[in-house]
Order: sequence, then structure tokens, then C-alpha cells
Amino acid sequence: MRELGFKRVLFLVHRGQLARQTKKSYEKIFDKSVSMGLVGAGHSDYDRDYIFATVQTLNRDEHLQKYEPDAFDCIILDEAHHSSANTYQKVMNYFTPKLWLGMTATPDKRDDDIEEKNIYQIFNYQIAYEIRLQQAMEENMLCPFHYFGITDVSLLGDKEIKSKKLTEASFNQLVG
Repeated sequence: MRELGFKRVLFLVHRGQLARQTKKSYEKIFDKSVSMGLVGAGHSDYDRDYIFATVQTLNRDEHLQKYEPDAFDCIILDEAHHSSANTYQKVMNYFTPKLWLGMTATPDKRDDDIEEKNIYQIFNYQIAYEIRLQQAMEENMLCPFHYFGITDVSLLGDKEIKSKKLTEASFNQLVG
């Protein structure tokens, strides 16, 4: 970002937890000369240099209209394979950054209800970097992982589970 001279950057993700985690990671990399903030979920750091937010938040006019279309030099879009969805398209059609950077681990995945455009078309067939799973494994680029099957857990009786509204703490307790 520094080398490209980008002064204002918007990083869009699909979950608030990812916005917070990404902001923490960027704070470790960049010095204090770059101000960073969150928008959404009670945060309104609209004037910061680097903004971290969810697509769902920026899709709402009350947040989107806080910015001019050219407010950001670069917009980084995580989970870019969803970019054909209406929520993503509204945000993408509003802003006019110097650079759109879409990132995804599944570029060939498409939202079932959207068929007219795929990620390659949306980003004008410009691929900055591509690596397939097999190559990433061969080059030891992936963290080790393990699968665990759990068969003896009963979630019946838990009000949060029944209503399908888990708090972040409850989710972490269940899978943690």
C-alpha cells in the first residue's frame, strides 16, 4: 500500500470478526502514521486512513453515503467470489477507487442465484496471483490442519442454538 502511494484504503469482509482481526494485523504492519478504524457494529471511524468494514454494513445507505465515490485509493474485497451478489454490486458500483483488489480462495464458486457475471468478468480477467491447492500443498504454503468428527454432542435445549443466534462467545465455546 505504501509503495503504491495509497493514502486511503477500504478493506471489506463478510463478517465483523474478520474486520477486527484484519485491522489488528494491519496495525502490526503499518506504523502510527496511518490511522485505522472500523465502521459498523457500533463503530463509526469514517474518517480514518484505513477502514475495515463488512460489505453488509457498507451496503446500507446510512454508511455508504458518508463517502464520496472516489474516497478510497484502493478497496480490498475479501471473499470476492461473492462479488456478483447484489450487496457487493451496490458497493462496487458506488465506489471508484484507483484499484479494486478482490481476494478469494474459491474463484470458480458462484452465488447460486446470480448467473450473469462471474468473478473473472467482474475484475476484467485481471488475475494478480493464482495458486491451486495442490501447488500450495507442495510448496508448504498451508498451515497443518486436522479434521475431527464429533458424534456425541447434543445441542438440544440450548436457547441460543434453537433460535440459531449464536453470540461469538457461545460459538467459540462450542467449537473452541
